[in-house]
Amino acid sequence: ARSENSLTQSDEFFDLVGVVESVIADATFEATTKGVHINPHLADAQASARPSIQGRAELIRRAIENVIRNAIRYSATGQQIDVTVRFDTAENTYTVEILDEGPGLTEAEIEKMFEPFIRHDERSGGFGLGLTIAAELVRGHGGTLILERSDASGTSFCITLPKGNFGAPS
Repeated sequence: ARSENSLTQSDEFFDLVGVVESVIADATFEATTKGVHINPHLADAQASARPSIQGRAELIRRAIENVIRNAIRYSATGQQIDVTVRFDTAENTYTVEILDEGPGLTEAEIEKMFEPFIRHDERSGGFGLGLTIAAELVRGHGGTLILERSDASGTSFCITLPKGNFGAPS
């Protein structure tokens, strides 16, 4: 088992917005087949002007993909998923918010959200390992993955990632 700290000991720097764009491009076919629309709201700055993140791009990609695919899974035909990426210059962090219009969650479900193989309702097989893995990958990069909002009209996951030690565009 690899320690979480090894994730942040990477010499790799990557463009988070580019990673999110790639995940959305891959998830769009699945969403469209289900009649769900993904609305990207990505950082306005050109790639060369955005700060890079230090870490392993493929692991953060997997974390974001797990959350977006979960949102697609629990969305119905005609619903939308908003994916927003923001950079906070004061905090030196990126935030990725994934907001769906699915069935929402009860307080009891929220408490168990990141436990593997928890059943969401009688129709589903549960959350599986996807969200558990996503949370671990984000934590391994010094970030957080939290359920920010839940009610009858959807769920919002908020991923916050630090820019990293250097992070200047190269």
